[in-house]
Amino acid sequence: MKAHFYSAIAALQFLTRIPIRKQVPFTPEVLKLSTIWFPLAGAAIGLCIWLAGALLQFVLPAYPAAALLVFFAVVLSGGLHMDGLMDTADGMLSNRDRDKVIEIMKDSRVGAMGVLACVLILLMQWSFIGALFEMGSWSPLVALPFIMSRYVMVWAIVVYPHTEAESGLGRYFMGTKRTHLLVSAIVMLVLFGVCVFITASLSYAGLYEPTTILAVITMQHLWIWVGVGSLILILVLLGVTHWIACVVQRRIGGLSGDIYGAMGELTVSIGLLLLVIGVKWAVYLYNG
Repeated sequence: MKAHFYSAIAALQFLTRIPIRKQVPFTPEVLKLSTIWFPLAGAAIGLCIWLAGALLQFVLPAYPAAALLVFFAVVLSGGLHMDGLMDTADGMLSNRDRDKVIEIMKDSRVGAMGVLACVLILLMQWSFIGALFEMGSWSPLVALPFIMSRYVMVWAIVVYPHTEAESGLGRYFMGTKRTHLLVSAIVMLVLFGVCVFITASLSYAGLYEPTTILAVITMQHLWIWVGVGSLILILVLLGVTHWIACVVQRRIGGLSGDIYGAMGELTVSIGLLLLVIGVKWAVYLYNG
């Protein structure tokens, strides 16, 4: 039990910048065990984003509020995954041979492709969050992409081979057991349920206008809507993860810490897109 407590704290300290004073030993064993709690770190970030957005929507229009939330998300994660995305973009889009790609990814300097990737990802996240505000559907469900994005990292760590040249943070997770992946999946699903429960409770309490998507999906059985939507979210994001892993393996022979970070940012963006699409279709079906 003590080991799991330490590993949960380690996951939050490693993947977020949420101030937690507890000192834990960052040994390879603790870090590997911490993968179980990666979805918890995603939930912490996602729910902080939701709470901040719930306040901002009363004082700012949709898109300025969305811009502050994207900034807040980067601060909460410490830019760790964005750094991996930029390094990955610089290397994978360089059209060089394997050794040169790996060398570029290890370089601390950021190139044009990395900057473009960062700007485009942030722009997408900003637009998707702004769209959720505009459609009156800002709810704890916005945490789901953040939870899932941290789980796909565990999936990538366990399922796909590491590059032999890995010398960054990713090396600490080499040898993570498949049982950790299973337990992490259970943690992810429990956190999904918690987000849905909070959403349903707020909706039933009448804290949202009846024109919002929460009122729509509550009348159409919230748990069924979100259950099907969550399944689609999981399958799509695992599919994207598999595609990225296959591309990277063909190029450099395996995955690295930078790749895990890139996967995290990409899956957050795609998850928010799927959430916007789900809201749009739910409103369309209700009005139709």
